[in-house]
Amino acid sequence: MSEQKPIKYKAWFKTVNDPKWYTNHVEFDTKEEATEHALFKWQNWTQSVDWTVTETGVDPNETKGE
Repeated sequence: MSEQKPIKYKAWFKTVNDPKWYTNHVEFDTKEEATEHALFKWQNWTQSVDWTVTETGVDPNETKGE
C-alpha cells in the first residue's frame, strides 16, 4: 500500500497583455498560505492583473474543453 503525499498548493499569476498563467513553483502546505502569498504579490507587483491558487499538479493553462 503506497502512502499518499500531502496536498501542496501553488500561486499563479497573469500579467499585462498575456493570457497565460505563470508560477514561480513555490509550494505551500495550505491553501490559505498560498492565497496569502498570492494576494500580497498581486497587490505589490504592478504587472500582475490576476491571480489564482491551485493544488500542485494542476496547471490553470490546461483547462478542460480547450
